[in-house]
Amino acid sequence: MVKSAADFVGSLLGQSEAITKAILAATVGKVLIIDEAYLLHPPREHGTPIDIYKVAIIDTIVAEVQSIPGEDRCVLLLGYEEEVWPT
Repeated sequence: MVKSAADFVGSLLGQSEAITKAILAATVGKVLIIDEAYLLHPPREHGTPIDIYKVAIIDTIVAEVQSIPGEDRCVLLLGYEEEVWPT
């Protein structure tokens, strides 16, 4: 299943988490490819993330993918290296 970063972003508090969980649930037994994953990296102001929706998406992906032992899912984050891993 191929999704872009924009597919995960909601417009209300809690909506991004619900969308992300639904996408992850639909990918059990499959490969999830998140294209342009660097767009999920929240912009920061004085070291603090200013986009709570993007922070919620990353936190949900990490929590859901690592918390269920033996679950059959692969998540690939694609993007330009310098954007995904900023220095």
